[in-house]
Amino acid sequence: MGLSKKTWKQIGYETKDFLKFYRQSLDYILKLNIKGRLLIERGLFYSLKKILNKEDPAYMEMRSPCGAAIGQMAFDYDGKIYTCDEGRMASRMGKNDFKIGNVNNSYRQLIDNETTKITCLASILENHPSCNDCPYKPYCGTCPVINFVEYNTIFPILPLTMRCQINQAMFDYIFLKLKNIKYKKVFENWLDTNKII
Repeated sequence: MGLSKKTWKQIGYETKDFLKFYRQSLDYILKLNIKGRLLIERGLFYSLKKILNKEDPAYMEMRSPCGAAIGQMAFDYDGKIYTCDEGRMASRMGKNDFKIGNVNNSYRQLIDNETTKITCLASILENHPSCNDCPYKPYCGTCPVINFVEYNTIFPILPLTMRCQINQAMFDYIFLKLKNIKYKKVFENWLDTNKII
């Protein structure tokens, strides 16, 4: 989104490149932890809270429905209010579809806004047929704003999207690591230290 969308041909990367980097990074982080140095990968930490502790870490993009407008709102300098920061960024690209009001609107008006309702509806994973058979559905989420900016629809075929492919591969790798007792202990230690995060 934003500037990165304009410069993606210069700075972008393929899904496989990101996943290679992620796996290498996670392996390195795990090695450091096994040697006694606490280093936590924040996105994985939030996923582990769901997977191991069965709790909602309030990570807005990885829940169903996502947190747009119901867990967060983005206020811009001019008083306009958007479903989320991604909605605010989309407006900078000329897509004002996720504006839900301004500072003169009441909370009820913002929540009862048609855009709020549609965004919530589009982020409920049960409304995406491909998610119903996915084993990672309890831990995942989708962002209607990013879907709209990237695919011009809030209901793309999720398995064809880069974000879904990355999420599935990351979950594959996480669950592979959880099979190893030493890595599982590292993850459990992260959750035990969560009071410092």
